[in-house]
Amino acid sequence: MNSFRHRRLLVVLTLTFLFMTVLAGYTWWDNQRIVVRHYHVTHPQVPAAFDGFRVVFVSDLEGRSFGPGQRRLIELIAAQAPDLLVFGGDYDDRHVRSLEPITDLVKGVVTALDVPVYFVLGEKDWYIESDTTRSDTLIRALEDLGAHYLNAPVLFKKGFDYIWLTPLRVGFVSDPNVLPAFLEQHPELSAAEVAFWRQGTAFRHVVKPTDFVVVVEHEPFRDFPSALQALSRTGTEATTGHNGGHGDNEGTIMYTDHDLYLAGHTHGGQIRLPFIGPLVEPNRGFFPGDDYVKGLFVDSEGRYQVVSAGLGASGPRWARFRFLNPPEIVVVTLDQGE
Repeated sequence: MNSFRHRRLLVVLTLTFLFMTVLAGYTWWDNQRIVVRHYHVTHPQVPAAFDGFRVVFVSDLEGRSFGPGQRRLIELIAAQAPDLLVFGGDYDDRHVRSLEPITDLVKGVVTALDVPVYFVLGEKDWYIESDTTRSDTLIRALEDLGAHYLNAPVLFKKGFDYIWLTPLRVGFVSDPNVLPAFLEQHPELSAAEVAFWRQGTAFRHVVKPTDFVVVVEHEPFRDFPSALQALSRTGTEATTGHNGGHGDNEGTIMYTDHDLYLAGHTHGGQIRLPFIGPLVEPNRGFFPGDDYVKGLFVDSEGRYQVVSAGLGASGPRWARFRFLNPPEIVVVTLDQGE
């Protein structure tokens, strides 16, 4: 009897060991591959010249490398034939503390692709270990490589058609004629901050409700319609605002209304469990569900939002892996239509 029990225990332990070995091997493989997620955004305000326009969105690198000099990732991005490439923030991690992964990537894609490359910053890019100069260093490094910091609205034109690319928060002055005086009152502003107010003011006074506006922000915005109701609308334009800026009532920071919103930050939950979904999301705790964690969403007023699970992982060193949730890049194709 004891011999039978020992054999049964040995079989159970052997099967358990084999299962854990296979699971560990699969998880390692799953963390090395890169999935391409394709989403189509069909909207009547997409101009005819931008029908089929492809935006590749890459977020949350978290200091990871995919081949020497990011070769695998660069080749995969180039294979998507983008018209626009956007990076969504959190390029570094406190365990890595190196800009090389993101600078290698930006250098490679700028060399391989003849398309505009824009980037925003995530909270880790601003606040890694309270190093307030780090974000400036990162911005300069990426701009020197040919990427553009998206801290103000940008107009993309094809013939007479155009779309807007903008961060969520845009600064403006109510009267464009007082902008020079406003900037003179704030000589401490950096070149990027001057662009924030100058381009934001231009956007505020020319954008129309029928324009197609793409917002890029690191974090998802889970209930934009409610935010709009909480703020006062500024006339008939596609913006809402509140007083703010640099302590001067002539300066206003507004949330930008939009048709498409691109975000990352969530890592898709990082660890996903069968039949349950994401285990944890940074701002919502355990078992948040899939709502605005990963995928394509449409709000009650028809705004699209794409949330990328990103490429990297965060947490303590022992927990820096993804489970049933492979690294991904996102391709968003704009389609004209109802």
